Amino acid sequence: MSSPLVSLITPCYNDKRYIRQALESVQQSKYANIEHFVIDDGSTDGTADYLEELRSQFSFYLVKSAKHVGVAAARNLAISLSKGKYILPLDSDNYFDPGYIETLVNQAEQLPEKYCPLYPTMVLFGDASNTIPAQPWSVDKLFKSPFIHVNSLFTRKAFDAAGGFDPNLGLFEDYDLFIAMALKGFVGYPMPGVKLHYRIRKDGLVDHFNQRGGETQTQRCRRYIFRKRQAQLERLKLDSHPQVSIHLQGISRKLVHESLSTRLLHLIPPDANQVVEIGCQTGEMGEAYKRINPHGTYIGIDEQLEQLNSAKSRLDQVFQTPLSQIANLAIAPGSIDCVVISRNLAQLAEPVKLLQTIRLWLKHHGQVICAVPNPHYWRAILGLLQGKHQDTLDVDDVQKIFTAANLQLFEMERYGDVTEESKAFQEKLKPVLDAYQIPLPNYEKRNQTEAYLVRAWKGEQLLKRLFVQTVMISTMASDQVRVYQPDRCIRTIPGVRTDAQLYNVRLNAALSGEEKVFIWQRSRLTKADAVSKQRQLIEAGYLIVVEMDDDPRFWPEHIKEDFITYRSCHCIQTSTEPLAEFLRQFNPYVKVFPNQLPELPPAREYRQDGRMTVFFGALNRERDWQPLVDRINRVLEPLGDRVQVQVVHDQKFFQALETPHKQFEPTCSYRRYHELLREADLALLPLNYTEFNSMKSDLKFIECAGQGVTVLASPTVYAASVQEGQTGVIYETLDQFEEKFRRLVTDTSWRRQLAQNAYNWVRDQRLLSLHYRERVAWYWQMRSRLPELNEALRQRVPDIFR
Repeated sequence: MSSPLVSLITPCYNDKRYIRQALESVQQSKYANIEHFVIDDGSTDGTADYLEELRSQFSFYLVKSAKHVGVAAARNLAISLSKGKYILPLDSDNYFDPGYIETLVNQAEQLPEKYCPLYPTMVLFGDASNTIPAQPWSVDKLFKSPFIHVNSLFTRKAFDAAGGFDPNLGLFEDYDLFIAMALKGFVGYPMPGVKLHYRIRKDGLVDHFNQRGGETQTQRCRRYIFRKRQAQLERLKLDSHPQVSIHLQGISRKLVHESLSTRLLHLIPPDANQVVEIGCQTGEMGEAYKRINPHGTYIGIDEQLEQLNSAKSRLDQVFQTPLSQIANLAIAPGSIDCVVISRNLAQLAEPVKLLQTIRLWLKHHGQVICAVPNPHYWRAILGLLQGKHQDTLDVDDVQKIFTAANLQLFEMERYGDVTEESKAFQEKLKPVLDAYQIPLPNYEKRNQTEAYLVRAWKGEQLLKRLFVQTVMISTMASDQVRVYQPDRCIRTIPGVRTDAQLYNVRLNAALSGEEKVFIWQRSRLTKADAVSKQRQLIEAGYLIVVEMDDDPRFWPEHIKEDFITYRSCHCIQTSTEPLAEFLRQFNPYVKVFPNQLPELPPAREYRQDGRMTVFFGALNRERDWQPLVDRINRVLEPLGDRVQVQVVHDQKFFQALETPHKQFEPTCSYRRYHELLREADLALLPLNYTEFNSMKSDLKFIECAGQGVTVLASPTVYAASVQEGQTGVIYETLDQFEEKFRRLVTDTSWRRQLAQNAYNWVRDQRLLSLHYRERVAWYWQMRSRLPELNEALRQRVPDIFR
């Protein structure tokens, strides 16, 4: 059994009474390969001096915070200095048995990396005594209550993926971390035989006895945790969980309507040449669409002149006209790809006439998109009972209107949220439903549907239906770029439906008449289960695709299982040609879909004070940057505060910089990463040539280009994308690096011209809107070749067909 390095992390604030017992338990541990960081979090009771004394008796690194920053920030700081594969927090007033670390690590080493954290039984002592066995893990249980203690074992990879501890939380920062890990695809693993001795204190930060409003604080923290992750919970279809939805209550209805607008936005074909929005108001939807598709023309129509004045600066063209006179507008017949109706159809005097006019505008196979309020929605019913009327249309009415206009409906998607209010309304209505023998399950679905998202097209033939179903084994690193963003685009194609789930494989998810594609995203199948799982998918009629965007040898399971994941599928999709070439030795049917930006960020406005920022953000890149750091320091030294360096993740690189004008962010969310990147002027992208590095994508370059940041990059990976001296700078030697780095930090006009060129290049070449249809075309092509693919698969893994 291997013995990887474990980093113990102990924050200590005014805890000189208890810290010795914690240190003694570490000293008595049977596991030798550990590093222990104790951080004094601005103590005021002499704890800092006491820790200095204890250093001669116990082996630990002492980190001192200049001020009290809280346990979350203190842990983040200590973890950023540590090196271990595994991280094990140990609070200063707790302790564990001698075999604690050894047992946890031995088990972790035998499990796939998705199992994280490994959590113990808690033996309570102090102001309360009890034993709480490690409970079985489930997302449902985690949402209900924080049953995992922070003094559990987790990997650095999981910690980074989760974004670290949230310093905004004074309590439940560990609960927040474990929820983040679960949403990233990690699965907790109970260790009931391992015991953590957990001190219960009436004077502790956690108000276990509710003497200082602890219950109120608990609910406030849980509300904050769930609300900040609302978008992710909605995307994973977890927002309807009772313990989640109750904390999402009270969010303003405006947010819900904005979300509805966003849903409409994401139904517009991303590559449309011309889009018309009827009822555009101030043009916010059009402005958002222009970031997705800067090459299209967006036309707004509204009756209100005041609102159109704002829309004029956001849209390509606007018309002010009453809807009754819309047919008189100078819009050429057969010229429009998509019309979005932002007005409520139920409020229009002649909806069929409007749709007939729209049909004239549409190209062949052009689309109409709108949202229609549902008359059976519980708020609409409640309003009627209160004497309030809302204009709505039933499903049958919608179908009749579109049929009369000779437009073919192809999708009506439900939109609505499940809340405690809606459940209470249904419960009160249940006796009435029972009295009239109306089945509750059918009624509930109609009752919770606020509106229908309606899609129709100008076409007579039946649609070819395709269902693209993705199961994610992990959401680490690639869920947005490789799954959610492409799915959002391809589902705008009429007849294409997508579904992405975490872990859950549902073989009955397809609808009648749909041809089916099943994508394993970053899966790691074993020989033991690959045959049975792939056989089930083939028998269910699926084309089986594996999605992989990194060298699979990074995960030892692939080597151990003889790359069965790639041999046992029909075909593979990946992100780069070098990676595709490697994968073809296991399966010749490999398609490359390079990473793209989902939208073009707004153009940069740079600072004008003569200063600039260099950005470096990476993990495990010491071998790549180490040869450069002396050259970096030599260039920066005479420039003083004219050049600031922003470092994300890499503590060693930060420490190697000799300039005092530097900032460090140990861990951060993907959104925060882009916020920091957008504040920079120049990014360093070094990659030494190795087989592993050569398979990486150029995503960092296109992210920098989109944010208006010039790059100084290695030829490895980036030479194929960066046009030397035009869209960025490539260095071949150390001398070249130093020379080009010096010019880039001092020649502002040249640097900004490079950034502008790169921004334009990404706009014209590397937006998802320019490429998404290629995916669907490939899926259809592969489905047409299923007999050939099945025969090739039979030759590779014959057991699947026995």
